[in-house]
Amino acid sequence: MTVYGHFDSLEAIVDALLIRSLGEADATFAELDLEAGSAAEAVDRLLRAPWLLGRYRGLLAAATGHLGPEKVRRLHDQVFGRIEAVVERGRVDGEFRTDLPLPWLMASVYALAHAALAEADAGRVEREQVADLLSRTLLDLLRGPGQGGTSRVR
Repeated sequence: MTVYGHFDSLEAIVDALLIRSLGEADATFAELDLEAGSAAEAVDRLLRAPWLLGRYRGLLAAATGHLGPEKVRRLHDQVFGRIEAVVERGRVDGEFRTDLPLPWLMASVYALAHAALAEADAGRVEREQVADLLSRTLLDLLRGPGQGGTSRVR
């Protein structure tokens, strides 16, 4: 029996794969104890989670092409809710900037995370560097200007 014996279309296959990958991400994020330590430490743990560079290479591009960007973003809501809660905690605690709207910061996190994976998939950034580059970039963005930026990338 072919895969189409289980799914009606290529879109249904991609949808199932995306839901599965996001379920794995959510399970991984649930194990990270995001309430422990500072919000910056929690964000760093999230961005270094093994799922981020996992086996679903290229899935985002396929999902966006077959399902559309709105559906793909909507399917990320549960996983993204965990990240948003950490960012909000950082804002309340004075660790993260409040001069930009939370939805804009979250859109930036979403876009940069997916851009980093696309760059790694394309071979323009080494996969081993992605977590470090992403964590440093996003934490600088979340902290804002003058809040102890990171050192230069070599």
